Amino acid sequence: MEMDFRQAWQDPRISLRRFGHTQNVTVNGASLLGRMWTPDLYFVNAKEVRTHSVTMPNQLLRLSPDGDVLISIRLSLKLSCLMFFYYFPFDKQKCFAQLRPYIHTLDQVEFVWRENDPVFLQGPIQMQDFDLNELSYENYTIEVENGTFLEWPSKLSCSSHSYSTLD
Repeated sequence: MEMDFRQAWQDPRISLRRFGHTQNVTVNGASLLGRMWTPDLYFVNAKEVRTHSVTMPNQLLRLSPDGDVLISIRLSLKLSCLMFFYYFPFDKQKCFAQLRPYIHTLDQVEFVWRENDPVFLQGPIQMQDFDLNELSYENYTIEVENGTFLEWPSKLSCSSHSYSTLD
C-alpha cells in the first residue's frame, strides 16, 4: 500500500512570527525532521515500511507563522493482515493499518483524527481481483505493560470478484 502519511500539530516554540514571517514556509523536510520533535507514531502491523526518495526525499515540512506544523511523508507499507478464505470467492477481507505511539502514553500526548476526511483515497483504487467496499477509521485505548496508549486503526475492506476464479 502506498500513502501520503500526514501529521499536524501546534508547537508555539517554533512560531515564525517572532522572526517577522507572516506566511507559511514549506521545505523538503528530510534534513529538518531529524532535528525537531515529531510524533512517535508507528504502524503496529507493518512488516515493511519504505520511504520514497525519487527524485528527492518525498518529505514535506510546512511551518506557519503561529507554530502550526504539518509533515507529509510518502510511504510504501507491507501490512500483516489476518484473512479468512472460508467463503472464497465470495468472501470479504479486512485489513487494518494500525497506528500507535511508540513512547508517548495517553496521558503525555493527545492524538486525534482530523475532523474532515482523515482517511481518504486520492483517486479510484483498481485491483485486479478485488473491489474496495469500505474505508473507515476509529480509535481506542490499549493497555500494555508500559502504559495506556491510544491506537488508531484505519480499515480497508475488500471483496473478491466472484468471476476471478473463472478466468
